[in-house]
Amino acid sequence: MSCARSEDAAYGCGLQMVSMRLPPGAPPDLRESLYAEHRIEITTWETGTIRASFQGYNDDRDLDALADALSTLVASTRAGG
Repeated sequence: MSCARSEDAAYGCGLQMVSMRLPPGAPPDLRESLYAEHRIEITTWETGTIRASFQGYNDDRDLDALADALSTLVASTRAGG
């Protein structure tokens, strides 16, 4: 990802760590499911918060994979699966 464009800066270009609150209905075993099903390791807290940490070897595909995995797991839990 390049931060050459000024609009990129508005979206946090260059962030290495971010905490986010999960939506209601997130699975209680989110951390385990992310790893078992998607090989994604992430910090989770009982407060419904996750912390994603990105390093130099991560790229947009890793962020997209996390977003897709979170969407899938939360949707599956809400659907009762």
